[in-house]
Amino acid sequence: MTIARSSFYTSLMPLQRLLLFSLSYLVYDVSCARYQDLLSPSSFVAVSLLAGSQEVGNQEGTGTEARLSITTGQMVVHPRTGYVYACDDVSFNVKEITTDGTVSIIAGSPTAQAGSRNGLGIDALFYDVKGIDLNPETNVLYIAVDDTVRTISMNNDCFVESILDGGGYAYGLALSADYEVLYYIQRVDTLYHVKGLHLPTGQTVHAATQTDVAIFGIARAPTSGAEYFLVTGEHLIFRFDTTNGLTHFAAQHMV
Repeated sequence: MTIARSSFYTSLMPLQRLLLFSLSYLVYDVSCARYQDLLSPSSFVAVSLLAGSQEVGNQEGTGTEARLSITTGQMVVHPRTGYVYACDDVSFNVKEITTDGTVSIIAGSPTAQAGSRNGLGIDALFYDVKGIDLNPETNVLYIAVDDTVRTISMNNDCFVESILDGGGYAYGLALSADYEVLYYIQRVDTLYHVKGLHLPTGQTVHAATQTDVAIFGIARAPTSGAEYFLVTGEHLIFRFDTTNGLTHFAAQHMV
């Protein structure tokens, strides 16, 4: 199951779209007045199907006409438009889902062809696409693909280019609050690392964290205090910050 947090307010409902989650071939929208209301059994929480159907596939369309195959790929929500950008890791592409549930392929093969190539939108090819995050100020998506980190420039016809190549297999990624550092998970041999790439200079920062426990997803935590990230692993949740590195946040069976 993949979860993305949104702070987008719809114009038609006085509810906040706080979470979107994917169950392989369906994307659901969870809305409530406040994040804390998700924990209250007496609060109103609306769950609605945004896109997809019971059939796994790779098809553009609106609502249940669309076909998705998101297994471990991450999603991100544009805070200004409310659009969802999802890594369809089985179909080797990135999909855009609008607020009315219209699904379009913006990068990667529309025919689920695997490969490794930069280029314009659907001319680009991916072997595997896992992590994704967005800089809403520049409309640039950052994606973890195979052993690379690439960008998708939505202001430039979704042009795809690499900003980091090689060194290990890339998994989840997340931007800092100021959008200057891109934190990503990388597997080198049997060890998993959380690394930071300072985007203005291209220098690697905070590269000392490593663990032999498999970790895959990373997301910036919603906090008004010191910035930290939540990292998901096999039956574990870690906390990552630049002061303490990777520490155990919670140990439980993930359902």
